[in-house]
Amino acid sequence: MKKFFYLLLPLFALTLISCGDEEGDIPDPYQKTKYYLHYWFEPSADFSTYYDFTAKYVNLYGDTIITTITDKAPLNVEYQAAIKDVPDVNYGCIVTATLKSGIAVGSIADDLKADFLYKYEMEASKMDNSGEHYPIAHTYSKHLDPIVGDFVWEIGAQGAPVKKYLTSYPKKELVSFLKK
Repeated sequence: MKKFFYLLLPLFALTLISCGDEEGDIPDPYQKTKYYLHYWFEPSADFSTYYDFTAKYVNLYGDTIITTITDKAPLNVEYQAAIKDVPDVNYGCIVTATLKSGIAVGSIADDLKADFLYKYEMEASKMDNSGEHYPIAHTYSKHLDPIVGDFVWEIGAQGAPVKKYLTSYPKKELVSFLKK
């Protein structure tokens, strides 16, 4: 009889283990449940002295928003929505620099130099229940500086002759992050 009891013991333990919470009650931490959208763009102070910046972007629901950007008020918007609420994710952002009206380019000294720099990061992702991002599309200005050997976040023209730059680029598209 003792042998029979010892044979039933593992079966009894297995029965106790299987009587716990149902697996359906525990959310899968890796299940993608949200869309995440982030647009960030920041121009340098020199660049903002001569140019007006406009961002035309799309939120997750497909609404188009147009906003002005400065070095003191950079673009920095984020959206999150449940995947079940957004049947087809939308995203897209175009940032344009336009020469400010009233700038007399002809009166600028030929030897004046300025930094026309900017930095950006644009991301469309799915998020899982743990908050991890899985990019659908991503672009950023981070690049490797060959002299320093490290990543930097600004791109553009550093120490550029102002008169020549303004004449060459009265209007310039700086970032184009679009859904394909």
